Amino acid sequence: AGEKINEYRGFISHQLYEIGCMSEALIDDIKHGMDFNKEQERKLLNTLKEEDVRVLDVIIINECRQDDYITIYVKGIFKRDVIEKTVSNVMHSKYIIKKVTKKNKGIYEILCIAKPLIETQVCVKQYMADGRVCGDSYSNIEDTPWGQCIAISDGMGIGQCASVQSKTALKVVEMYIRSGVNIKNSMDIINLMLDTGNEDVKMATLDVCMINCYDKKAFFSKSGAANSIIIHKNGAIDTIKARSLPAGAGVPGS
Repeated sequence: AGEKINEYRGFISHQLYEIGCMSEALIDDIKHGMDFNKEQERKLLNTLKEEDVRVLDVIIINECRQDDYITIYVKGIFKRDVIEKTVSNVMHSKYIIKKVTKKNKGIYEILCIAKPLIETQVCVKQYMADGRVCGDSYSNIEDTPWGQCIAISDGMGIGQCASVQSKTALKVVEMYIRSGVNIKNSMDIINLMLDTGNEDVKMATLDVCMINCYDKKAFFSKSGAANSIIIHKNGAIDTIKARSLPAGAGVPGS
């Protein structure tokens, strides 16, 4: 029995990876169930054609936030300012082109989003003084239904094993947040994945900041992470802290 338990402990990282793969498939199903604004799609498609844009298709998806995601497929050369102006007029809100992806046969996929009220810049510096592999990982997750997300995970140690653990935790966070699952529920799901009851398993801490560029608010969520420091333009400092254990760690019974 003891040998079997030790064998199971070695499979924890692999199991977490497999759960992530299953979650990714689940997220695809969730995305297929999104609401499509078909009436606005037809109106935008016809208006773009009137502006001599060689538009092939328009997809307008309403996810979890107030504003829609608009994907436009055009063939050949197009004018950015014409598309942004047309989309803004049809949607009665200021829209900008966020990303252009070139497909085959001269087709372009254009993603339009509502223009944010603010823009953010993210800078992360990571190093180990002795040259060893850092166990911490970070992720800058953009274009989510809730806003821009900056996440940091401490692998609870140094070296390759800790690095893999923290990267895996962030991968799961990113998958759920991109699907529209809020931060609290995302972290609860990760807790369930990591809570194995094995003392030898190294847990991961999570420090997540979600910035909503449309209402100029930031939301912090922490699990076993050190205090976060906010420095304002006027020099004032706020400290964000939470009394929480690392992800996967439970409180022993009395």
